[in-house]
Amino acid sequence: MFVTAVSGEGRTWGIGKLLSQEGAECTVEYFDTPMDEPVLHRCLASDIRSLTLPSQTRVYSYNPGLAA
Repeated sequence: MFVTAVSGEGRTWGIGKLLSQEGAECTVEYFDTPMDEPVLHRCLASDIRSLTLPSQTRVYSYNPGLAA
């Protein structure tokens, strides 16, 4: 499930993937680029809301070797 933070530290991090929930505690995975390691963020369930990504959502990344 994809989520966005509505309060707390993660509210400026964009869309994340909910990895787990134990009671009120959640672990959300965020990434900046597909080449970097994802960041795991622990937060309260009350700080996040689920959302649906539009179909055909893509992630683009810059490849300096190709300059594209």
